[in-house]
Amino acid sequence: MVLAIAACVGLVLVAVPALAVVPGLRWVAEMPLPWSVIAAVSAVVLTLVVGAVLAGTRGVLIEPLGVVRQATPVRRQLWWRLVPLVAGAAQLGAVTTGLATDILLIVLIVPAGVLCLVLSVPALLPWLV
Repeated sequence: MVLAIAACVGLVLVAVPALAVVPGLRWVAEMPLPWSVIAAVSAVVLTLVVGAVLAGTRGVLIEPLGVVRQATPVRRQLWWRLVPLVAGAAQLGAVTTGLATDILLIVLIVPAGVLCLVLSVPALLPWLV
C-alpha cells in the first residue's frame, strides 16, 4: 500500500511538470498540490479499491456460485501473478533512479508502471486472502 501511495505521489509530481509543457495544458502547472494532499487522496482511493475488491470477491473465492466442488482444487501458480508487480516496480524504478531522462519517455513509462501495479492487486488478492 505504501508503494502504491508513493507511486501515485510520484506520478503526480512527475506528470504535472510534463503536462505543463504541452500546449493547451499549461493550466495544470497553475494548480500545485502539496505531496501530503496527493498522498492522502491516493491512500483513500487505494483503500476503497482494495476494500471493494475484497468485499466483492470474498464469496467467490470460497465457492463460485455457491456450488460445492467435487474435484480436487487446482493449485494456484504465483509466478505469473508477480509479473505485473515486478514490471510496474521496474518501470517506476527506472524513472525514480534517473535511468529514464527523456520527458516523453517518462510520460509513457509512469502511467504504464502505475497500470501494472494496479493490475497486480487483483492478481495477487487470492494469495493475500
